[in-house]
Amino acid sequence: MLAPLLLTLLVSRGPGPGEVVLAWNEGAGPFEVKRAPAAALVDDPGAHLHNTSEETLTDAGGPAIAYYRIVPTACGNGQLDFGEECDDGAHAGGDGCTPRCTRETSASCVIASPVASVLEATGSLWGDAALFWKLDESGDAARVDAVSGLPLYSDPDAAGTVAVPAKVGLGQHIDGPNLYHFYRSTSSLLDHHRGSFTWVAWARLDSTYDDQTIVGKWSIPENQREYRVQYNKATGLVAFDVAAHGVDGACEIGHVAHPTLLETGRFYFVEAWHDASGATIGVRVSTEAMRGPSATAPWAAGVHMGWGDLNVGAHNTCLDDHFHGTLDAVGFWKRLLSEDESVTLWNGGQGLEIPSSAIDSAPR
Repeated sequence: MLAPLLLTLLVSRGPGPGEVVLAWNEGAGPFEVKRAPAAALVDDPGAHLHNTSEETLTDAGGPAIAYYRIVPTACGNGQLDFGEECDDGAHAGGDGCTPRCTRETSASCVIASPVASVLEATGSLWGDAALFWKLDESGDAARVDAVSGLPLYSDPDAAGTVAVPAKVGLGQHIDGPNLYHFYRSTSSLLDHHRGSFTWVAWARLDSTYDDQTIVGKWSIPENQREYRVQYNKATGLVAFDVAAHGVDGACEIGHVAHPTLLETGRFYFVEAWHDASGATIGVRVSTEAMRGPSATAPWAAGVHMGWGDLNVGAHNTCLDDHFHGTLDAVGFWKRLLSEDESVTLWNGGQGLEIPSSAIDSAPR
């Protein structure tokens, strides 16, 4: 929901290093604050910085050169609008609804857990990659992970999973409305031992016909929910869900959504992670033009590790929420990625796949 730039926007330096103070006094709030490195990008979905009901905001992380736009937003008006999971009429966190109108885990569910003390060793980006599907294959061939050779299989057959030009070379176009997707049974290569892990993928929607899962180990009848990264039709947002013990119920499901509204026909770089030592879950959605901010939520209950199938382009043992569009460069790490590693994979919006040299030197 865009509106003309508020002409009375005042920008000044704050007292802290790098702080920028924004102030305005026109228009009816609440407001969405957008920040971009170039004027042409202030309306890019990745420019979303903050929502507020005030008429001032201090940006503590502003770069040396930045362009700002302040526009009225529906978030905070007390009504549930498109792009919102909740709207309690305020912009305070900790009450079940975040300042960006996405759901947050109840404070009563955030409890101490042994997994919060897990320490991880960090090597190199490609040396630590557990699985990485380039998704370059065609026809009936399995789509094979470049690190360890773990195959994904087209279902119900290969007619609806077709190699097409994508983000980095070829990717896979998935005919979700006709229930096409990829699957495989679980493997020790997917075991995260309730510790930290990260999934990444480039995704482009052809339609918003339904909820659409990018990747998921989320088998409902068997109570083998682990995680799913999913576009939600009702909100237009990408969310990351995790399960503590595989079952549904109060304090069993962790949830975080990213505020970027997805549009059809354009690629987004999606990252989702569980931070066991920091007791959080998070998701980041970046456009080709701008790297998006991260959205995180407290989650100290860990993530279930079970025997459910891995689905790419669906979840619930292949039954639900089939992806309609193109997926490319799907990767899995059994640790968090650093900020620099995330930037490297986004690669200025060009994307990046595991190089042959890293595959040749990877331990088998």
